[in-house]
Amino acid sequence: MRRNAGDQPCQAIGFGLGRTGCTSLAAALEQLGFGPCYTAARLANPSSIPLWNHALDGTPDWEAIYQGCNAACDHPTAFFYRALTSQYSQAKFILTTRDPERWYVSASATILSEKVQQDLERSPIAPMIRKMHARLPGLYSRDKDQVLDAFRTHSADVRRYVSADRLLIFQAGDGWEPLCNFLGVACPTTEYPHANEGKDFQDEWKSPFQG
Repeated sequence: MRRNAGDQPCQAIGFGLGRTGCTSLAAALEQLGFGPCYTAARLANPSSIPLWNHALDGTPDWEAIYQGCNAACDHPTAFFYRALTSQYSQAKFILTTRDPERWYVSASATILSEKVQQDLERSPIAPMIRKMHARLPGLYSRDKDQVLDAFRTHSADVRRYVSADRLLIFQAGDGWEPLCNFLGVACPTTEYPHANEGKDFQDEWKSPFQG
């Protein structure tokens, strides 16, 4: 059921924006043997901040960023689909997505909420976050139309840029079969993970940069 990911990092990379099932995808990839999976949670490690700042400034060290990881998804990874498609020529890529209106409801109550954005603005990664926001203008706007336009633009750009034979368009509700077929592994007998639900996020959010 599981596979040995070996020494090559990032054999599976997700380019979906936050609240499209990234945490569930990370859990699924790790269950399938593509772990550890790099997610936004690792930004709490101070050593990651200068590495991502360099990447945002155009001088990435992907080997250092993803050291020890065999997969990646979530922010900031999703913003670097052009560079990562070239960097990891043998990898397969996954665009997690969902209905834009439903995504907006979830995102505006969680990662785009005023509380989360204020916490991040007071955190050590605030300068990095501002640079990241600039890569997809409108995504963190207070205007719903701008946010939705940025969400749709990102999805369309990934679809245009990444070769169709290396890209899986995936929703968490699709379950194991399309993901496992794409990655060439057997389907688990357990249910597909459903992690980091919106209510859980709201109930449990605490900035990882606070003491």
